[in-house]
Amino acid sequence: MEDSEALERAAKLLLDGAVMLRESCPVCVNPLYKKRDGSLYCSKCDKKVVKEEDLQQEKSASSLETSSPIQSKIDALSTELQNTDDPERVELSEMIRKLEKIRDS
Repeated sequence: MEDSEALERAAKLLLDGAVMLRESCPVCVNPLYKKRDGSLYCSKCDKKVVKEEDLQQEKSASSLETSSPIQSKIDALSTELQNTDDPERVELSEMIRKLEKIRDS
């Protein structure tokens, strides 16, 4: 009975515009379907499938998005610290530059 349900789900996916792929589900090794929204789906497991490489790309994109505001604040602070004669602030500015060099290397 499970196979007939999987077959019905597969037929519905195809009717809805999904494309059967050569790739297989990592759990049950049945073919995966790419839905119109770009997501991958297994008709037998009845679940969405996410590739590990896609997760890594999402993590990279997410870290880039969060680093931009942080970098902007660091840049603003560095500029402010460079325009001072206070020895503690000058030292802090130098430390920030050293940390940026380490990060960029």
